[in-house]
Amino acid sequence: MLLKTLLLLLCYIHGLNFECTLSNEVFSCQNTNIIDLYKEYFRDKWAKSLSSILEIKILNSNIPKIDYLYKLPQLGYIESLEFRNCQLTDVNSKAFYDFKHLKTLNLKHNLLETVSFVNYLSETLERLILSNNKIVYVDTNFSKWKNLKLLDLSFNRLTVLDFHAIKGVPEINFGYNDIKSVVPYQNRYLSELDFVKLNVSGNKLSAYDEHQFFVIIDWLDLSYNNLKINMKYSKNYLNLAYCQIITFSEKISVKFADLTAVDGIEKLKLISDHLILKDNRLGDLDDFKIDIRDFYDTAIRHLDLSNCSITSIPGEYFINIVDCSVLKLSLNNLNLIKKHTFKNSNIAVLDLSRSDIKILEMSSFKDSNFNSLKLDNNRISILIKAFDNVSAYEIDLSYNSIRRLTVAAFERLRDVRLLNLSHCLIKNIDFESLKPLNRLEYLDLSYNSIAVLDSNVFNALPVRNLMLKGNKITSIKSYAFSNLYNVLELDLSGLAIENIANNAFYNLSNVRKINLSNNNLQTVLANLFIETPGLNSLDFSGNPIKSLNKFSNKLNITELTLSFAGCIESDRISNFHVKILTVKDSRIDVIKNGSFKGLYGLTHIYFNESIIKSIESDALIELFNLEYLDAQNLFNTIEILNEGVFRDINNIRALDLSGTDLNSIDSKSFIGLYRVETLQLNRNDIDEIASGTFDDLHSLELLNLSSNRIRKLNPGCFSGLDSLKVLLLADNRLDNIETNVFVNLNDLQVLDLQKNYLKNLENDRFKGVPNLLELHLAKNKLETLKNGVFQYLPELRLLNLRDNNLGIFGSPQHLFKFGVLSNLKNLEVLDLTYNRFTTLNVKSTFMSLKRLREIYLDHNDLKNLDFEGLLKNCRDMEFVGISFNKWHCDYLGDVIELLYNKSVNYAPDYPMFEYDNIEGINCTDVCKYVWCEGHDIGIVQLQ
Repeated sequence: MLLKTLLLLLCYIHGLNFECTLSNEVFSCQNTNIIDLYKEYFRDKWAKSLSSILEIKILNSNIPKIDYLYKLPQLGYIESLEFRNCQLTDVNSKAFYDFKHLKTLNLKHNLLETVSFVNYLSETLERLILSNNKIVYVDTNFSKWKNLKLLDLSFNRLTVLDFHAIKGVPEINFGYNDIKSVVPYQNRYLSELDFVKLNVSGNKLSAYDEHQFFVIIDWLDLSYNNLKINMKYSKNYLNLAYCQIITFSEKISVKFADLTAVDGIEKLKLISDHLILKDNRLGDLDDFKIDIRDFYDTAIRHLDLSNCSITSIPGEYFINIVDCSVLKLSLNNLNLIKKHTFKNSNIAVLDLSRSDIKILEMSSFKDSNFNSLKLDNNRISILIKAFDNVSAYEIDLSYNSIRRLTVAAFERLRDVRLLNLSHCLIKNIDFESLKPLNRLEYLDLSYNSIAVLDSNVFNALPVRNLMLKGNKITSIKSYAFSNLYNVLELDLSGLAIENIANNAFYNLSNVRKINLSNNNLQTVLANLFIETPGLNSLDFSGNPIKSLNKFSNKLNITELTLSFAGCIESDRISNFHVKILTVKDSRIDVIKNGSFKGLYGLTHIYFNESIIKSIESDALIELFNLEYLDAQNLFNTIEILNEGVFRDINNIRALDLSGTDLNSIDSKSFIGLYRVETLQLNRNDIDEIASGTFDDLHSLELLNLSSNRIRKLNPGCFSGLDSLKVLLLADNRLDNIETNVFVNLNDLQVLDLQKNYLKNLENDRFKGVPNLLELHLAKNKLETLKNGVFQYLPELRLLNLRDNNLGIFGSPQHLFKFGVLSNLKNLEVLDLTYNRFTTLNVKSTFMSLKRLREIYLDHNDLKNLDFEGLLKNCRDMEFVGISFNKWHCDYLGDVIELLYNKSVNYAPDYPMFEYDNIEGINCTDVCKYVWCEGHDIGIVQLQ
């Protein structure tokens, strides 16, 4: 856990985004640009591995133009190339010329208007995806690619579909363009359209009969057009959803047919395995032109008639559709399900939900077998032999008007495993009504009006999950849940229970979880759960229970959830062998001394959605095995941590007190936390850290004090933190660092002081952290850096000085002329972004930084810099940030050429193409030479 936390914090502070990976012959990259991609990765970082790469995926990047890739012969064996969502507007006609083994090219979600590069793609191409661009016209004959299996030009701006250009391509997607007309095949080519998949949905086609070349296509999607269609030919797949008028002049066979929301179906002569007719206006099925007998001898598997305004179902209308897997009749206007309507049915899923059904006549489903029968969200008020000899795995009757369960309700219902009767109006439960459900595993009676549970009402019912939450039960009688041998979870939450009789849970030998939250329990009998030896999760939260100390000490509960009001004291929760304690929805004035005494096995404590005002010094004694204490986000709660409050929880590894409104920490608050590794104190109101506060925290590796009100760090306030690796002090009110504040933090690797009010730093302020790797001073008010301020940081790798006022007073050379950075011989990353530099003396500033790899100079006022001297001195340089300065365009051109020739990345995070720029980097004044006319390594745009 600690390692994961450290990695996440390091990434967050660094601002790093691990964008590119190479794994299993796939090179993938996100949020990059063409300069990064070409120089840093293709030429340098991954150059030796390119010969083994078969697939390149570039996603969500800023690559407006591609004209480099054809210069990379080592990529000749690439089989799949993807530039998706990369803002591509221009692709060199020969950009992919040398990809001789290319099988897939995916340029989806870009801004392309022309695709001349297609003509130079390899003959090995199998999949070409150009969807979601701005392509208006394609002047290419795709038939020359003999191996092409998929052409996707959907979501573009094409107006014409030319079948000559796509002859021989098995799968074609032209969906959601502006196609109004079609150039048909010559008759001699019609046979070549066999087994073609054609999608022209979402276009502006209006007349199907004019395009008879469609007739031979076996897979056809014409949905969302303005077509008036006369169907004559059988197909494998046909989608005509949201078209206009459809007529069937002859009986045809379609394996999958979607006729959703058609304006008018004049005749339906159709044999289908999967037929969707939803969102039509069918009304009375007797009057509709469906001859249901056409389905009797076919293996129809799926019939969707939902939301069709059906008002009645004729008796035995569906009785002979014997092999149907799914029949959907939801969202209709049915009032009645007549006798024998679904007699002898073998429909796997029958959906009659949300159909305004009031009455189920006797034997409505007689002798039927269902996997799922959905009758929820209707107005059914009574069940009388509707399930006559019915077998069903799941029946959903929730959200109906059922008031009582009669003896005859389920007497001939067989094999049901899941029964949902929640959100009805049921007032009582009768044992005889449930007795026939001898294979039931899940019973949901939640949110009814049940007020009383009689003894043995569920006697020997084989359920595993019994849900009764949200009813009106005030007491649980003896043996109310007796002999539920198989029950694993019992939910009695959100009721009005005031007392529970002994033996209420008699012989619940296998129950694992009981939820009694949000009731009115004040006391709980000592032996209440003595018959539940397997119980390991018990939730009493939201109850005004005063004490639980009379519970049997034989309970081995793993998880216990409680709520408290007033105080927690030693006589309220004892005799539990609990490992995880959650205190939820509580308003606690004080946690008194010895409150958790006797809970020797406790390993985790969580305080959720609670208010705690005070914790006494001995509140946590005898918690010898506690490893984790989470008190984050308590509401306006602990203001002061008293002396020694944690001294007895010696095994704790993580302590989270973030967001608890702490404003004061006693110098001895953390005494005894010898093994704690992570301490979160962020998002509080702490204003000062006293000396000796963390003296006992010798194992602490991460200390988070960010987002407090700390104004002062006293010398010695971090003493004792021998193992500390990460110290976070960002977003406080520090305006000065005292001497010896960080003394003896020999293992510290990350120090975050961002977003404070530091204006000056004295020379010895970082003395005591010799192994520091990262120092973050961004978003302070630093104006000058004195000589020697970093002299005690020989191992520093990253120095973040962004967003300060460096350079605002005096000449910036004076800031560094005495060698402020001279001792940082291992520095790799220097961030000077968002400062006020007008120039920098490279020799005096960077001479010692031989290992510098990245320098960020963006958002300054620089007009010139000795870049040649910088690169000569820092031979490992990989990135130089130079955008948003005051470069002259001709000078910037020279700089970019120098960086390009040295293979140093300079691409801006936010290119400024709308202003005068070179490769997206803004510049001023008029260019004097070649850069004004363009350059072979970049684009110049001058307004």
